[in-house]
Amino acid sequence: MTCLEFKEVVSAYALGALDDEERAACDAHLAHEGPHEGCEQSLRRARRVSDNLGVALRPVTPREAVWDTIGERLDDAQSDEKRPDRPPSGRTR
Repeated sequence: MTCLEFKEVVSAYALGALDDEERAACDAHLAHEGPHEGCEQSLRRARRVSDNLGVALRPVTPREAVWDTIGERLDDAQSDEKRPDRPPSGRTR
C-alpha cells in the first residue's frame, strides 16, 4: 500500500469500517518505517473527526413508523432463519 492509497482509505480505517484485508494492509503500511507522506497526520486527523461525529449531530427521535419497520424486519429475519428451505429475505439461491 502506498501513502496515497492509505490516505484514500484513512477515514474508513479510523472508523473501523474496512474489511480484514484492507485493515491489515493499512496496519502493515503504518508499521513500515517509511518515509511516509503525511500518513500519521492523516490518521490523527481522521481519528479526531471520527471521535467527534457523535457530538456533531443533533439528537433525533425517530418516528414510531421507523420502530415499527425495524420490528417487522426483525420478525421477518427470525422467521426466515426458522425455515431452512427458504433463503433469507433479499437473497436468492
